[in-house]
Amino acid sequence: MTCKRPSEKELTIECSASDHSCIQDGENINRVFLVYKVPSGTTNLIGLKITRGNSVNGAGILIIESDVTITRCLISDNNALGIFSYGGGVRIEGG
Repeated sequence: MTCKRPSEKELTIECSASDHSCIQDGENINRVFLVYKVPSGTTNLIGLKITRGNSVNGAGILIIESDVTITRCLISDNNALGIFSYGGGVRIEGG
């Protein structure tokens, strides 16, 4: 999920089920979440399964100069591709 325009509003994506049945799937093609220069305390990911992301860096979640709260999430089976790749599950840059 990529938001292409800055937002000053809080964004919370929450699954109320306790079994990680809310699945965010990159289908082995794309990164699952990109959080780019979002103001402090405005992004919350809660109770999600974040899976099958593929990207050079941050295949599951790439966080750039942002403050993100990740709570009770299962981050699995994500793949950072290439020799100089980092963060199959999560990569944080400048934060």
